[in-house]
Amino acid sequence: MTDARFEGHAIIASFADDLASQVRADGDAVAAILTDPQRCAYPPSNVVRLSGMEATPRNLVDAIDALSELPQDKPVLLYFSGHGYQDAARAETGLLLADPDNPTSSLPWSSKVFGQVWSSLPARRKLVMVDSCNSGGTPAVKEKGRATVVPVRTSPNPAALGGGNGSAVIASSASDQASVILPGDHLSLFTKFLVAGLRGGAGHDAKGYVTLFDLFNFVRANVVSVHPGQTPVLSTNRIDDDFRLAYCPDESARRPEWRLTDDNAQTVSGLRDVLSALYPLGPRQDSIWERSGGELSQIDLVGTGSSQWWAALRKLERGGGGKSISFERLLDEIMVDYPRNRDILSLRHE
Repeated sequence: MTDARFEGHAIIASFADDLASQVRADGDAVAAILTDPQRCAYPPSNVVRLSGMEATPRNLVDAIDALSELPQDKPVLLYFSGHGYQDAARAETGLLLADPDNPTSSLPWSSKVFGQVWSSLPARRKLVMVDSCNSGGTPAVKEKGRATVVPVRTSPNPAALGGGNGSAVIASSASDQASVILPGDHLSLFTKFLVAGLRGGAGHDAKGYVTLFDLFNFVRANVVSVHPGQTPVLSTNRIDDDFRLAYCPDESARRPEWRLTDDNAQTVSGLRDVLSALYPLGPRQDSIWERSGGELSQIDLVGTGSSQWWAALRKLERGGGGKSISFERLLDEIMVDYPRNRDILSLRHE
């Protein structure tokens, strides 16, 4: 049984003159899983596919503009596989898109311009997913089995790409890393696990939805486990809670939300709400994360305090967040600050 209230929209773009077949395969795989009626349930008419020479700045702007009349509660996804660029003189980054007048070259489209176009959409559930890469301060491109350093090619600035309220960006790697295609794979590593997560690997909530934070946590954990030199990054802007990205109508295909243990999952669910109230600025407030044995460098500190807590607790659930931190130690430190808080007392005794 389908959920008539859910109706996702997506733009899938891929372009790279030197990796044409690889990035085309990435885009095709994402489009296929989104339009799978039993996995993500995006109507095919709601998914725009721009591949190769179709992936021009003009076509991308037109595709985004076509979504301007959507209600705010409709999820809007944009996926890009290809190369970015970096202009050090202008301190500018962006995407390299197809040049309609020259099939052997590409056109730079700045993150700033993209962000302005993207933020004009009224939707409050916008997600950009970029599969490109950067190796240290030197730009890099994706290549099978390794990352090859080349001039003026880098990943765009996630914060600049994701303009507008209720928006998020998932980048395939950190700013000092390369995004790779491993030997024997026909998809980029990031896209491989992105598709697996949307297929059900990231799990579904009680109503059959794949949600933003569950998808990101699944992709990040699996990419890092296979290739520690690549760490996907999430950047958010005014997202107060998780939001739904895809719907699985087939109840027999639904999987539990991706997590380590049911006990930890119960703790995460209750603790996130409590921490957002007691420490609304996030894990840095009152040094609570560090006092509990955590390391701020190991968690994502972007977005609202609530979204920071959600990502931090999911990281802790997987055994990350710092060498010494644990749920028990975090609860102990909170009790130092709030010794009579009933919510914390109840969580400690669950």
